[in-house]
Amino acid sequence: MIMEDKYTEYKLKYSPQIGIAICAFLNTDGGKIFIGYNEQGDFVGISNAIEIESQINNIIDKQFGKFKNHIKVEQHVKDGHSSIIIIIFTIK
Repeated sequence: MIMEDKYTEYKLKYSPQIGIAICAFLNTDGGKIFIGYNEQGDFVGISNAIEIESQINNIIDKQFGKFKNHIKVEQHVKDGHSSIIIIIFTIK
């Protein structure tokens, strides 16, 4: 488990405000946002991961279209529970 730092952020659940964190990582050295993890970095999972992934991709298209090739959204399944990892690559 990796603790939160300037490259890693954990979210217990999805929020439409995720764009703020994506923007912050785009404007620095990149990083990863883990959705479905507690603040200590432990996997807890989320329901409706497909819907959340779609919402995240819509935010990326609308707010970061020019930089969408610097953002990757992945869904992971562990023990029947899903999580989403957003990987933001630096644009520098």
